[in-house]
Amino acid sequence: MNKTLLNSVHIFRVRPSATVRLCTVAILLMTGAIGAAQPEDAAPASDDLFFFRPNTPERQVRGAILAERLDRPDLALGYLNDLIDANPSAEQLRKLRTEFGIGAFLKLSAAPLLQPASGELLKMVNEATHEPAPTADAVEVLIQQLGRSQQQTTEAALKILAAEDAAVVPLLAADRETPQGDLAAGLLNKYVRRYRRGLVAALPDADESTAVRILTLLSQTAAPELSLDVLPYRFSESSEIAAAAKLALEKLQADPAWGSSREQAVTVLLYEIQRLLTLAGKDFPADSDVLAEQALARQLSTTSAPQKIAAVEPDAEESAERPYGSVYLARAVGLASKAAIVDPNSQAVLAAQVATQAAEQSWPAQWPEVTDADVEDDSIGADTFAEALELAVSTKNPGAILPLLVRQNLAVNVAQQHPKLLRESLLCGDVRVRLLAAAVAKRGELTNLLSRQTIKAAVAGSPQPEAVVIDSRAGESSAVAGVLTDMNYRVAARNTGRSGFEAAAAQLQCELILVHSNCLRWSLSDTITNLRADYRTQNSPIIIYGPAAHEETTDTIRTRFRGVWFVPEPISVVTLPDTLRLANFPPPSLSTTERQQMIRFARTLR
Repeated sequence: MNKTLLNSVHIFRVRPSATVRLCTVAILLMTGAIGAAQPEDAAPASDDLFFFRPNTPERQVRGAILAERLDRPDLALGYLNDLIDANPSAEQLRKLRTEFGIGAFLKLSAAPLLQPASGELLKMVNEATHEPAPTADAVEVLIQQLGRSQQQTTEAALKILAAEDAAVVPLLAADRETPQGDLAAGLLNKYVRRYRRGLVAALPDADESTAVRILTLLSQTAAPELSLDVLPYRFSESSEIAAAAKLALEKLQADPAWGSSREQAVTVLLYEIQRLLTLAGKDFPADSDVLAEQALARQLSTTSAPQKIAAVEPDAEESAERPYGSVYLARAVGLASKAAIVDPNSQAVLAAQVATQAAEQSWPAQWPEVTDADVEDDSIGADTFAEALELAVSTKNPGAILPLLVRQNLAVNVAQQHPKLLRESLLCGDVRVRLLAAAVAKRGELTNLLSRQTIKAAVAGSPQPEAVVIDSRAGESSAVAGVLTDMNYRVAARNTGRSGFEAAAAQLQCELILVHSNCLRWSLSDTITNLRADYRTQNSPIIIYGPAAHEETTDTIRTRFRGVWFVPEPISVVTLPDTLRLANFPPPSLSTTERQQMIRFARTLR
């Protein structure tokens, strides 16, 4: 029996006879096992389960598990108390969790006879597992522990890695002429990809030599998504910084000419800003869009403002969290600032800053307060305002359009000079944008059929969420409409696809359309195609309902169009709310307060 084998097994006491016990001890002495299993300065205590009482955290936990299985709670409790009294470090506790799994500690804590020790141990393991990452100040202390001993260096390095991007500035500041600083530099070089976002965050405040060092490090990350962050430094007044940025871009981008001129760099940044604004304005984002935003949030955790988790709270009973889009907007604002560094005199860049900041500040989009006194903002010129509005409208982002249209005087001037922008605003899928655009048309004496239809629908609108039921079966549309009425919707019941479409288009904002899978006059496919093609209903969530067997036959329609769900019959006020919640069905886009404000505002435009 060698030392390794002895460390991996336990010797159990089975009350042998004196002769057998002496022989066993003699064998252990001859193999050197006893000397390897105990400290040199003291012999471990024994009990009636083990020859040698467990004296390491791993053996104590293993012994407690075995004793509990053998119905020996007294011994198990003793082992657990020994472990707690030894005050194990966080690293040791994390190793215990890795080795035994949290389930083992949960099971021990569930045994009443092992309390309070088992419960205390579970708490210790959980706290060690969720230990907060070291701060930048703590990292400075940890850096000084590097190189003192192998164990201290390993433990300090692990903690510095756990600090993630908070460790970047202390690592950069460490004096590389000292042993500790040299090890810190090596840690930064080895794990540069892990620290890439922290390095980007440190760039703006870095001096020339540090900026060159950061750019050199970023060139080694093989992370092309960092190119947009490096791009502004390609045009730095410092020749050394510009050269380092150029080299980094050549390594990060396959195209060596990418962003080689100021004009090209601005074009690249503006294209990405437009893409982000478009994504943030989507009503029914694809799963890939949401996952991409979450990935971006992780990447930007150190370079963007904290993500706002805002809620639409029209009433005490209504609250809908809408976090989607905020990360895209924060990134767009950051890129607009970077574009201003590349070309501070570009009107397109200034317009992008106006549009992105307006979108982020008004997120999530809500009906703005419109007053008779229009406050002029001299900081934004008419041409810049027009270009910002054009960018916002082209991306179909209500959060960017509304804060611009609410500046009625500026918006009227733009509408008179650019009638196409007014028309595109009146065809927007968001009714709030359409109503503000109708107000601009009214003030600028540019009214047309689209603006009149918008005002008419708003005046006749309901403070309650509006819905439409389309069911060709006799009496069924009224029955389903009753279910939605009980859910506080104002419902229009129709028996053909065409009449249902007309009813939905006439509402202030149709928040829910229920279509039976066997639709007449217009087929189901034609009905949903027309609903999605019309600007007034393109953002209305649609539910197809019918026999469960029809779910598969409607797959093609639901795949083709976003924002379409299937619910099997029967439709009941008892089951439908839970079904919609489990399907992540969106809440009404307009709150009761917004509807009331919009109706009052529309009446002033008649």
